[in-house]
Amino acid sequence: MKKHLKSIIVLLLFMSGTVLQAQYNPMNASLTGMGGAGVALDDFNAGINNQAAWSSVETPSVSLGYNSRFLLKELSDRFLSLAVPVGKSSGVFGMNVSQFGYSQYNITKAGLGYARTFGPDFSVGLQFDAIHAGTADEMYGSTNAFTFEGGFQYRLNKQISLGSSIFNPVQVKLSDFTGEQLPASISLGMTYSPDKLLMLAADIVKEQYQPASFRAGFRYQIVDAFCLRGGFSSAPFILSGGAGINFGNFTADLSTSYHQILGISPGLSLVYKFNKK
Repeated sequence: MKKHLKSIIVLLLFMSGTVLQAQYNPMNASLTGMGGAGVALDDFNAGINNQAAWSSVETPSVSLGYNSRFLLKELSDRFLSLAVPVGKSSGVFGMNVSQFGYSQYNITKAGLGYARTFGPDFSVGLQFDAIHAGTADEMYGSTNAFTFEGGFQYRLNKQISLGSSIFNPVQVKLSDFTGEQLPASISLGMTYSPDKLLMLAADIVKEQYQPASFRAGFRYQIVDAFCLRGGFSSAPFILSGGAGINFGNFTADLSTSYHQILGISPGLSLVYKFNKK
């Protein structure tokens, strides 16, 4: 009975589209802990959804992560991110790879991108994506699609930064059999840092077929090696929290989000930043 109940829950979530669409734009624990806000955040972790953030990376950086959505392994996702700067004026190359689902249904997204700054305050990033969706059903089988995404960030002053990102603006078709299209999305956001300890972030995200979502959060740097995060998102309403622990070149980010009906979704990201040569 438990097995069938879990399968029904998974099916209903797929039909709703809320969980399924999110897998094309996954979030690591750093962003999840802030309610998903961070499109204007100039940090390596933000490059998973706005490649312009890679332009701030000064040393090669790599991240591994895992999200257990609603504590169901069928809805879990895994991801790998990598950013490698190639010179002060030559930009940064990056890679994002994520996988959602399990043996019966899964989505794999792999992207290669590039970011660079134009002047001291403006940066742009672009990523080309290959997406594979597979099922265990012989009728539907598996399918592949190719698209792109990108964004920009602009530092208005020492305290305020603006950002925007877009995914799949050409609305690529995912399946000829069903006519299903990859959902397009656009995000607008800003960050505000009143001092060196506190950073506030707010985004408005519009995904195709879904109502606009408002996401807001904060990061408070208690000491150099430890920070706290918190936030929320609307449509649906989800509360989030998390923490970041730094051990020299190594950082562990933890997050938990809570949906009032479906429950909690813990996440973990591990980041390693190599030393400068």
